[in-house]
Amino acid sequence: MDASDLDLWTVHTGSRKRSRTLEKTLQHEKFFLQNHRTGYYKCLLCDEHQYEPLSRAIQHEDSARHTRKVRMHDRPDEFSSPFHTSTEVEDIEDINDDTTGSYEDLREVHSFSSWRSSGEGPPQASTEDLGVHSDFAALPPPEDLVQDGVSVFHSPVYDSYTVHGPALVDDSPDQLYDNWGGELAIAESVSDDSDLLADDLDAMDLEGPTMDPEDSWQGYCRPHRADLQDSMESSQDSVTGLTPKTTQGQTGPGSRAGYPGRWSPGPPELDTEAVLDGLLTGNDSEASVDALLESHKHAPDLVISVEDEHEKWWPWPDQETCLLDVTGAFPRSLFSESEMRGTRWVAGRSGARRLPSIRQVKTSRRKVMTVAGTSPQHHHGRCGHLYATADLPTIIKHEFANPLVRPNIEVYAEDAGDQLKHPRQAKKWAHEVDPNLSAPMARNAEGKDFFVNELAMANIDSLGYVAPVVPVRWFSRDGALLSVAYPVRLRNSSAGERLVIDARVSQQLEIPLTAFILNVDDLLDAEVQRVWSLPAPDAIDGLLRHDDPHKLLEEWMHPVRNRWRERAQGARVYGLPIWLYCDDTSGNVSKKWNKHNSVLFVLGGLPRELSQLLYNVHFLSTSNLASPLEMMEQITAMLRDASADGIKVWDCLHKEDVLVVPWVLAFQGDNPMASEFASHVGMMGNCMCRVCHATRGHDKGGDHDTGVAREKSRLADFMSAGRPRTKAETLKNLAEQEERAFGGAPSATAEMATATGTKDKYFQHFVDKLQVRLNKWRTQQKRPPAPAPEPATTGDEGLEAPPEARGPEAPESQQPSRTERQAEFLQKMRSEMPDNIYNPVLLLEEFEPNADSPFEALHVVLLGVVKYWWRDACARQDQQGKAALIARLSSTDIAGLGISRLRGHTLVNYAGSLVGHDFRIILQVAPSALHGLVPQPAYEAWLALCRLAPLIFQPEINNLSEYQQCLKDAIADFLAATALWNTQWFNKTKFHLFVHVLTHILRFGPAILFATETFESYNLVIRLRSVNSNKHAPSLDIARSFSHLHAVRHLVSGGYVERDEEGLPIPPRQAGDGVRTLLHDREFLELMSMSRLFPESRAGFYHPLETKQPTTAAENTMTALVLPNLAIHAGGPVTRCRSIVLNNEDIISIQGYVAFTNPKDDPSAGRLYVGRIDEILAESKRGDLDGALVTLCSIGPMVAPYRMPACRADGEKFFISFKNLVAAVSTFHNCVAHGCTVTRSKVVMQERQETENREDEVVHDTQTIDRVLNTAQLRNAAILQRIQVVFPRYPGQAQDVVIDRAIENKLAAEWAAEQRRQEVEKRRELAGANSRAPPGQQGRRRARNRIMTDLQDDGRTTPLLTPLGTPASTPVRPTIPLANASGYTPASTPVMVASMPLDLAAWNLYSGHGAGAER
Repeated sequence: MDASDLDLWTVHTGSRKRSRTLEKTLQHEKFFLQNHRTGYYKCLLCDEHQYEPLSRAIQHEDSARHTRKVRMHDRPDEFSSPFHTSTEVEDIEDINDDTTGSYEDLREVHSFSSWRSSGEGPPQASTEDLGVHSDFAALPPPEDLVQDGVSVFHSPVYDSYTVHGPALVDDSPDQLYDNWGGELAIAESVSDDSDLLADDLDAMDLEGPTMDPEDSWQGYCRPHRADLQDSMESSQDSVTGLTPKTTQGQTGPGSRAGYPGRWSPGPPELDTEAVLDGLLTGNDSEASVDALLESHKHAPDLVISVEDEHEKWWPWPDQETCLLDVTGAFPRSLFSESEMRGTRWVAGRSGARRLPSIRQVKTSRRKVMTVAGTSPQHHHGRCGHLYATADLPTIIKHEFANPLVRPNIEVYAEDAGDQLKHPRQAKKWAHEVDPNLSAPMARNAEGKDFFVNELAMANIDSLGYVAPVVPVRWFSRDGALLSVAYPVRLRNSSAGERLVIDARVSQQLEIPLTAFILNVDDLLDAEVQRVWSLPAPDAIDGLLRHDDPHKLLEEWMHPVRNRWRERAQGARVYGLPIWLYCDDTSGNVSKKWNKHNSVLFVLGGLPRELSQLLYNVHFLSTSNLASPLEMMEQITAMLRDASADGIKVWDCLHKEDVLVVPWVLAFQGDNPMASEFASHVGMMGNCMCRVCHATRGHDKGGDHDTGVAREKSRLADFMSAGRPRTKAETLKNLAEQEERAFGGAPSATAEMATATGTKDKYFQHFVDKLQVRLNKWRTQQKRPPAPAPEPATTGDEGLEAPPEARGPEAPESQQPSRTERQAEFLQKMRSEMPDNIYNPVLLLEEFEPNADSPFEALHVVLLGVVKYWWRDACARQDQQGKAALIARLSSTDIAGLGISRLRGHTLVNYAGSLVGHDFRIILQVAPSALHGLVPQPAYEAWLALCRLAPLIFQPEINNLSEYQQCLKDAIADFLAATALWNTQWFNKTKFHLFVHVLTHILRFGPAILFATETFESYNLVIRLRSVNSNKHAPSLDIARSFSHLHAVRHLVSGGYVERDEEGLPIPPRQAGDGVRTLLHDREFLELMSMSRLFPESRAGFYHPLETKQPTTAAENTMTALVLPNLAIHAGGPVTRCRSIVLNNEDIISIQGYVAFTNPKDDPSAGRLYVGRIDEILAESKRGDLDGALVTLCSIGPMVAPYRMPACRADGEKFFISFKNLVAAVSTFHNCVAHGCTVTRSKVVMQERQETENREDEVVHDTQTIDRVLNTAQLRNAAILQRIQVVFPRYPGQAQDVVIDRAIENKLAAEWAAEQRRQEVEKRRELAGANSRAPPGQQGRRRARNRIMTDLQDDGRTTPLLTPLGTPASTPVRPTIPLANASGYTPASTPVMVASMPLDLAAWNLYSGHGAGAER
């Protein structure tokens, strides 16, 4: 036998394994029909049997049902034991007592001998064109028993005491077996002519897979199979490999030799109605065989036993359980238990078998969570609440063991020069945080570890000079590791040679890792010290930081061997920064608020593209009872323990154990939550800023200062950054408050918090508790003393006891005073409280809550300034103004913005219900939509914001020095324009936070990195799990649900685990192959929010311009007419396209605008051009894009009043190849210059059909090429900065000048408003005097009322529906003009000092009343 014919089968018995080699052949191939296209077999005796691989067919041949049918053919006339019955009918009824078949049905089965006696042979199946071979179907009669063409075969004398094997469970214990004593043995011993058909079929050129089905089993292990119980076969006939019920040490008659188990008994079930209703009847046509083969051509590729299937889908038992279970882990499409039950019903009705019950799924889920869950646990908060948290070390272990995550985790800071893209390139990670946290060590190619603050020997120059150094920080540059190192000097002293570490900045070195030779362990060797003439590494005198030789050395505080070297014991040590996030969200789907505080985090070492994916957001805790700081108790404890001891993880990148040290990079959240984490009083307090000591100016100035001076001081403080707040200062303020509170004045802490801006909500809980107890104690002290007890007496006379019988009385002067008793009570109260009653976040050494809670663009820009200003713009419009604004928004050209068509009606009429996405759109279209509808100062403020926002939302900074200057100017102009509009906006603290933007960008990276859009979108994931909780233990239920989500995410991703289903440690292993193959299912990836891990680029996709005839000859294109010398596919057919997708996923269309490069330019120059797209061509046969015909646009000069560059398509035409098309560009028409009007001409669509209704739209009649480059575009902001022309700034003046002008504008506006008020009052008095006029003067009175209404309307700034170029309103004198950068004051830009609205709601908005708390 050839080795290829053998297959290794492994039998698993408990934890022991034994193997034996079996020959993989069918004993009776005649009973099987083989499909040569797939190599699969189908049993001809068992009609319910489907096509299966050879291995499974062999298992089927050993089954009980098949064996009984084989015995019928082997002994058709006589039945031997175990069928000990008197008649054949009784024998058959005894066999089939659970079936509905009759003896007459079975007679056809037992007609095997009649084939022999009749000479007709067995029934034949047509196999000429099917690639199907069955020895049984082509079996000829024995040649030696045919005489003259007539069969003379006679049945042999059968042994009545033997039957055909194998042994069955219900066989008699004394049953004998013989496979060579019946008709089957005679049939197998006859001529081999039956093999001819197989040889002919093998020679045919058949289509189909060429892989041998036997090869697919290489590497798979499966246990031996005994006969399955019939009840299982009837309900799960396609299921193989069911585990037998075993009894220790017991072997039943149906067990294989040496297998300690037995199969559960069950009545045999024989389907007698259609046993030979197929090919065995001899009456099937070729078409029926074709239909049969077609119905089974998709047989499964792999057939595995129960233990193999469990291995394939580990830690789930099988595929069905796994798929049902993962439906409960979809982040945004969570299946409840009832929905899972419905899914199970649909699958069952669709033909799926072996579906587990919901209880089985939940049982399996618990095991999966034991293997890969986050181990959530309950914790008792010190404020009295119970909450659950996930295990942070477990999550970090899994992330380092996740092959989809670990390769993307950066663990070293990076020096990127003038580029800033990732947090590892910013100041905190690269320069400020303790190097023992950021990057404790580096390992060179020889396997030596070099830790920071340890002595080492390195080559410090290009000449090969080796000297002792101390690396103090590791970082990367251009993919190579380097260290900032201090040189070490030798110093002679009375004690011999000593070491001095030179820490002067001018002496610092940058040494690559490859230049290090010896580490501290080498230098501790005495022989090495002798060879290099060095003292011991511990002989360090101190640290030299100054050039002044008279100053003393600083003490070197670090041990000889880094503490991480001691703890790692030879393992690598990595620092791991994390972004921490906390926010509140509703746990209800309805509008009823059900507050849940949630804590999440993201690994800071991930690049921006991955850190903003839902896949990489990790859940830590949530509670509807515990406050955020109370939940931070346990999270802080986990972080502190991990920072002290490290977390031992298995690194799938290096395939070894490493030590990870997590630390908090920054906190992300809205402004109230950031203030709470920073122990700050909040944005509504007098000390309004959590970052600096800026105040609202309520305590500025003295009695001698006028209101103007106080206002100037307030504006100056507001528009500049104050002295930074620090954690040390916060702790000092809290200590003073604690001393005051436990000194007997708990209520005084509120006043102290107002004065200092330090207010700790966690500490306030204990102060409130102290206040309640203290009030109760004081009440008790005010009560009259209880009556004194009766004096002690002696004897029966009731006489007073003598003084010596009474105890000594303390003199009144020695009784504790009330103050002393109160101090004792307060001291007792303090001893009953925890040792730390301050904000637990303050215990994190590397976390500075004031400096590490950065500017948050979502809530400050979009949900802050844009929201305030858009509501103001919409609220000040009358019906005609709103109609004009709606028409402009609906008519906006959205090409290049990457958004859908605007719904102006929604944006205007529902301005109070918009979300961040809506405000992002409004910000980009405001310049073209708001001109003429708001006062000129307000419009200038909008333009300043539109210049600033693209810089804030820019994801990458390629020229940091240039970017810093641009951002400084943009922030100054924005604050100045806001002040010139209305200083009342500075009652909103969010405007002040802009002064800290640049500091936070330099500290953490681009502002988009610490925007919270990703975390905010995670609120839906939390809410779904809250809704599916029974609300009895919401914190634990939600944590367990997230533990399940994390487990599924980790296992499907191919992550390694180190625990089995029982929680016992195992070597690192992955989930089964079946689980990991789910990554290839795009629908599953979408449901798991994992699709963006494997992005599919749409670059090069296009839509044909003509769908019916998309192709045309090249000479018929516009390109060929304009550029006749340009060869396009040698005149072949091309496809004209309507739109295409660029490499950056932008979509450009005909008549749109695109930025492109000139292939003839120097690539290092990075010059970009803008062009209008006239035609897009693609090659017809391959579908490859050729490029686009563009008209070059001239950029500049500045277009008033938009303060944006002009963009005119008046240049030459070029054909630009696809690879040179860079990005889509947004432009809009210069409507102000050409007087575009609003007309009611736009067709209204309803139900996707045109109607006769019309709505307003802006019509551009003339000069459509006169367009404006929209520099407010957020997408591709960095590209636009390389295109636009630099213009004079607005206002572009010093801060003190701006403040003076702002105050003058405010006073002038107040004066004008007072004048209008007095005028209106006079008109009202006049109207009242005329109200008593005779009836004949009623018409005159109505006219006067109309005049009064017009005068009132004069106070508004809303224009009538006029052309866009018409002035909106006439300014009210006095007018204070605005000077431009050159000092020239154009007459066309007056200041609208009379633009303040008079209605109460708007006044409340300006004055800061009724606006609500800021987020």
